[in-house]
Amino acid sequence: MQLASSTGQACLDIRRGMRQTGGRQALYWTLLGLFGQHHAGTIAMLRQLLGEGDLLAAQRLAHTLRGSAAQIGAATVEGHAALLEDALRNAAPAGVANLLVNLEQSLSSLLDLLNAQAPDFRALAQWPSDHDRP
Repeated sequence: MQLASSTGQACLDIRRGMRQTGGRQALYWTLLGLFGQHHAGTIAMLRQLLGEGDLLAAQRLAHTLRGSAAQIGAATVEGHAALLEDALRNAAPAGVANLLVNLEQSLSSLLDLLNAQAPDFRALAQWPSDHDRP
């Protein structure tokens, strides 16, 4: 099952995210909430780090976002974060601005989707799957 943003862009592959958590629904819904909380300011932080010339810290932040996005099944954000991370690792700043814009758009769409769906995620978390039971 995939959830799409208001622009129609596929943002979240729930099946992939559930596989990442071993089918534990409550854990998955918790990770979605944490993703939204932890990455709401990521683009602003990346811009600040790039403005300060701290490419290594920006690369690490892009790497963190990439891994977090992979964990929840957000392939578009994962891909854009990977491209930015690679550009920063290879000290190729020429395309960084465009890569950051692409990442900002995909992350913003995902965060909007997560915020819009938050009540549904909370309700689903109250119904644990068989994997959540001891």
